[in-house]
Amino acid sequence: MKPKTTYYNRECSHCWKIILTMAFSGLLITLYAGCNTDTGSGENNVVSMELEHQEKGSAAKTIRAARTLTRLFWQDQEGKTLCCGDLQSENGNYAIKEIAIENFPELSSDQNDLVQMVESRGTLFVGVRDHSDGTENSGWLEIDAAVEEEDHGDHAHWHYSSDPFLRSSTLDKKQGNPAHIYLYGNHIYIANDKINGFTRVDPKDGTAKFFRGGGGHITMAAVNNCIAYSTWIDRDGDNKGRVDVVDLRKTVTEPRYSFKLPFGGIHGAGVCGNRAFFAPAHGVCWVDCDFDFAETSETVDVHHLSLDPSAEGEDYRTGAFTSFGDHILCIANIAKGKTGNPAICVINGTAPNPVVRRIPCDDLADGLKLSTVRATRVSGNKSYAFAFAEGDGQEEKLLCLDLDPNGDRDFSDAMLLREIKVGRSKLEGHFGHHGIAFLAGGKKAVITNPGDGTISILDLATQEVDGTVEVGGQPTHIVSYGEAM
Repeated sequence: MKPKTTYYNRECSHCWKIILTMAFSGLLITLYAGCNTDTGSGENNVVSMELEHQEKGSAAKTIRAARTLTRLFWQDQEGKTLCCGDLQSENGNYAIKEIAIENFPELSSDQNDLVQMVESRGTLFVGVRDHSDGTENSGWLEIDAAVEEEDHGDHAHWHYSSDPFLRSSTLDKKQGNPAHIYLYGNHIYIANDKINGFTRVDPKDGTAKFFRGGGGHITMAAVNNCIAYSTWIDRDGDNKGRVDVVDLRKTVTEPRYSFKLPFGGIHGAGVCGNRAFFAPAHGVCWVDCDFDFAETSETVDVHHLSLDPSAEGEDYRTGAFTSFGDHILCIANIAKGKTGNPAICVINGTAPNPVVRRIPCDDLADGLKLSTVRATRVSGNKSYAFAFAEGDGQEEKLLCLDLDPNGDRDFSDAMLLREIKVGRSKLEGHFGHHGIAFLAGGKKAVITNPGDGTISILDLATQEVDGTVEVGGQPTHIVSYGEAM
């Protein structure tokens, strides 16, 4: 199936420069002012630099030049739309100058939801679901961030003078209601749940190809643009624990073969090195990637790791993975009807015999559950991981882990470093969770607080909230693109 994609042409807006040369105390000063237009009353221009000078016959004038740190994109679950704004800062004060996304479609608040989104090469891919199993209007959108990187060899300058715009739209009744979007290598993979397959998109030119594989509520892992493992969510029946193996290099789009995990209910997949990892109803399973397609459904060697305190336990499960260097990170939440505290787990995914390192979260209040782990390297060459502890009516937190306290690149000594108080979530099924994105340079992160309608800025060195900006609505998933000007 070849998806029908609508492309949008747009003239790029050009930034204007004001070059002001003046003599002041015998010094020549040149000031460059950017072109982002103030769309409000000026209240969002909290971040400014002021330069006053006198001209003959005129009063003193004030020239404002904001320093932009990055461009943010966040989903508003309340408005069922994608928002954008430039994060600006001066002397520890923050503002977000909001920008409209040109040609962004108006979605139905009753029929549509935005789901996962990823960024590649300055383009955002945003999934869209409908409430009718994909029979109304589902698919994905491609958004150009319109941030220009000017390469200077040993450094780069970033320009924020253009507005983001809709590059293409693939929304119709044939896209199978995607819930998951992945970035593996240089390609985007969109899980077309209701038509039992996935679409691979090349961000360079937007070309898309559909493959059969997986079903129900698909999660998947793709490696080296060669092989994909696509899962079935069934807990019972013929497709319980089923994983389809797809050759991404062939014109044939049907799976080469399938195999079964020991448990069904697969709700997550990921890649670390040359291995694929899966999240069934109990623990974690993994296989070595079969790049030569030499295996069959009977010969695939499936390995299982328990996430319980006991290696034989089956009370804990996870739902998603984060690949970070040679490690796989995930959370371990207790199964329904069982008792126990959640944990954050680190798996040495490329080791000959991977093991699970559990970091228990015993001090969390009852009713709090952990979200997907996110990880980054911060300035000072430290490696940190973060997971939100969320629950209605609870004091919610962001947990920060030091993955490598002794700096030997072996995460076996990972430890809980700090608990950071955050704003409220607004949980409704799969929606309303906090989001986090890391700014380039390893110094700051941004956090969404859906229940408060705010975005907070986190200092990664101190693990403290630097400031909070009100944006309204219910901000959830968030992406950052571009570096400080």
